Amino acid sequence: MHRVLDSFIIENFPGLELSPGLISSWSSRLCFGISPPGFNSDDPESLGQAYQRAAQLFHKVFHSEDELLLVAVVQPPGNESVLGRKYLNIYLKYVKRKNTVHRLQHFLKMAEGKDMKEHRLIIPCRKEDIHYLQLIENILYEHFAHPSTILKYPPQNSHDIYFINYTNKIIYHLYEDRRCEILAADKEQLRPLYDEFNSWILENDRESAESLFNDFPK
Repeated sequence: MHRVLDSFIIENFPGLELSPGLISSWSSRLCFGISPPGFNSDDPESLGQAYQRAAQLFHKVFHSEDELLLVAVVQPPGNESVLGRKYLNIYLKYVKRKNTVHRLQHFLKMAEGKDMKEHRLIIPCRKEDIHYLQLIENILYEHFAHPSTILKYPPQNSHDIYFINYTNKIIYHLYEDRRCEILAADKEQLRPLYDEFNSWILENDRESAESLFNDFPK
């Protein structure tokens, strides 16, 4: 399965590494702000806006017939070669169907540019196979001491989740409570997001977002 992922990246996103801040290395991208200014994890309204925006973007990117890859990249403390069972259980709780669980693949590689081991967990699925809304909500809590965090608290745990639309060649990366990065092999796949959620685009990314579509008539 890791060969499927590697082949997908090489063919559709050449030179891209699945790592935080990946948006800066790919031109066909949009970066959306999902939380209100002064986000407070203890404030239900703050979390509500972030959750609603992240969920709306997810539903726009993924449809029931699309093939997905749910990819988790983990760098556990201690640079461990063996991934503890607790890490596997954390991901498996978001999978609804047993036949989907059986397709879970794990492999180990060295992190790009770092002397650190990186574990990757990959599940091929469709959106109805996973508790994606619960997963989205829990990602939002990743930098807070909250019971719903997945792995990042305490901060020595490093872990990121990528939803990949294998059918339409799109990568959705919800970067904790602040922003959602969406990349596409074909920038025209981003046009509906740009049009519908334009006001959510982060201001420091707006110039690149607008230049991406300047040569495309509406």
